[in-house]
Amino acid sequence: NQKTSKDGLNTWGCLKVNLMQSQIPGEIRGFGIMKMETGERKKFGKMNSALGQPFPVLPGKKMTVLFTGGGGAGNEVIYEILKERYNLHFADANINRIHPIIPDDQKHSIPIATSPNFVCQVTSLVNKLHCDFIVPGVDEELLILHDAFVSKPEILLLPDANFTKKMLNKYDCMTSLRENKISVHITYSVEEFLNKEQYKFPYILKPIHGRGSRDVYLIHSLAELDLFIRISKVEAGDF
Repeated sequence: NQKTSKDGLNTWGCLKVNLMQSQIPGEIRGFGIMKMETGERKKFGKMNSALGQPFPVLPGKKMTVLFTGGGGAGNEVIYEILKERYNLHFADANINRIHPIIPDDQKHSIPIATSPNFVCQVTSLVNKLHCDFIVPGVDEELLILHDAFVSKPEILLLPDANFTKKMLNKYDCMTSLRENKISVHITYSVEEFLNKEQYKFPYILKPIHGRGSRDVYLIHSLAELDLFIRISKVEAGDF
């Protein structure tokens, strides 16, 4: 069910899929955020997250799901768990990174998100495969796909665009979590940090946008802060 917090953030019910039995703090073992408003669940058919079904199950139809970022870690596990229930396809800018356990006819090459051909080729693939759902797996794709499928948002397994934009900004994300009484580390912009009266080093410096631990540094002094900002390719205002 959808809930709206005081700052307008929409949160959606997560359908847990136990990909592993290991104990992970906070029960972070699920995937698949199903975007549906209260009362819409019935029209999608029976849900059974206990059996590891993160997508709707419609009688008499084996649904087709496209995962982008198909060369990322863990997609082979998703394939093994869900291959009997769904027609699964995996796309990546480097098709050779997609795990060999996935059949060749279920692997697809697409451009990187910044390519001018990205939207055209993804929509062409979606139409060719008759996809029921797209599961984007790359940060840079999320808002682009929101715009590309604005007339058919139900095909994307994503929160709404405003929520996605806020969560892609690490500073806005942490600020929103803290405002909603969720325990997180105190986070400063560089400007706020430089205006602090006291420091208790070390601190972690990381860009507001980005992934893959790029340009993430452990700093022990203001001199190191200045140094790491200078040697990185990120503007000071983007930390």
